[in-house]
Amino acid sequence: MRRNCDGKIVLIDFGAVKQNSIGLRVAIADDSNKVEEAQQRAKALAKQRDILAVVGHYTSTLTLAALDVYQKNKLVLISPGATTEELSGKKLLSGKPKDFFFRTVPSAEVFSTYLAQYLRQEAGQEKAVVFYNDNSSFSYSLWREFTKRFTQLEGKVVNISEYKLYKPNFNVKKVLEEVSQQGETTLVVLPDAQTNYALDNAINLIKANNGHNWIAGGWTLYNSKTLAIADLKLLEKLVLVIPWHPLSSPNPDFSKNTQRLWGEAVSPDTATAYDTTRVLIKALETQEKPTRIGIKQTLADPNFSADGATGKIEFDSNGNRDNPPVRLVHIVPCSNQQYGLAFVPINSSSCPI
Repeated sequence: MRRNCDGKIVLIDFGAVKQNSIGLRVAIADDSNKVEEAQQRAKALAKQRDILAVVGHYTSTLTLAALDVYQKNKLVLISPGATTEELSGKKLLSGKPKDFFFRTVPSAEVFSTYLAQYLRQEAGQEKAVVFYNDNSSFSYSLWREFTKRFTQLEGKVVNISEYKLYKPNFNVKKVLEEVSQQGETTLVVLPDAQTNYALDNAINLIKANNGHNWIAGGWTLYNSKTLAIADLKLLEKLVLVIPWHPLSSPNPDFSKNTQRLWGEAVSPDTATAYDTTRVLIKALETQEKPTRIGIKQTLADPNFSADGATGKIEFDSNGNRDNPPVRLVHIVPCSNQQYGLAFVPINSSSCPI
C-alpha cells in the first residue's frame, strides 16, 4: 500500500486494466503505521460500498487492530505482510471470527521452522538467545514460534535480561557480555517494523558482535541498513528468512519485468503485495457482478488459485497461504552493488549480475 502524506483516501482509475471489461478502480489509503489511523481508514473504506476488498495492512499489529471493522462490514482483507500466529486459526484469540481475512505471506510458524532447522541442522548451533519486542504481535509471535521449534529440535533457548530491542537504552555491550557467558550461542534478532529504535539496535548488535556469533533474523533485517554495514567480516555468519528472493523466484518473468521497470531487484514486500493484487484480480475475474460476499466465497473455495510472483497461491480453510514459499538468504561480496554486498539464497555464493 503506497503512503499518502496527508492520510486521505485517494482514488485512481486504471482504465487500461480490465476486469470483465470494467476498469479497475483503486483507492490508496495511508494508515500512518498507527493503530488509531488503521482503524479509522478501515471504517472509511468499509463505508464505501463500491470498495469490494482491501489489500493490507502491512504489519501484524495494525491488521489485528483493524480486522474487526472489515469483518463486521463483510469486506475481505488480503494481507501481504501480517505473519502473526494470532491470525492463523478460524477465530482470533478473542473468539471473534476472521473468515474475511486472507494472507499471501507465510505465518510466523513457517518462518520460525525454517530458521530453527537451518541453525540446528546446517549451522550446528545448540544454543540461541532471542532479541524481540514483546509489545509487537509480529516480533513476539516469531519469538514464541522460534523458541518452540528450536526446542523441539533439541536446541536450547537461553534467556537474558537485555532482550528488548525496542528500548532506547538497549545496552549492546551488556548484551554481549551476558551472551559470552553461555559459550557458543546464536543471536536471533527479530526487530519489528514499527519501533524506531528496534532496527537501529539490531544493526548495532550485528556490528558489536564482530562476526563472532551466528546471527539469524527475520524479514525486517532484509534491507539496505544491514548492507550498509559494508564489512563482510561482520556479516559472514548472518542468515535471514524471507518469503521471496529474485534469484530463486518461481516466476522469473516477474523478476525480469520489475528489474526492467525500476532498474534494480525489488524487495519481498513488493512481491507479496503483488501477489495480493493478483489474488484480488483473479477473484474479480471469476464473478460476472463482483460483490464483497462473492469475493470472500471465491477466495474460500478450495479450488481457488492464482499465479503470483512467489508462485501458485492457494489458501487453506483458515485463510492462510497453502504451502507458502520461504527462502533463507545470506550476504556475499558483490562489487556492482551500492555497498559492495548483496543478499543471495543460502545455497548460492555468486553475486547477482
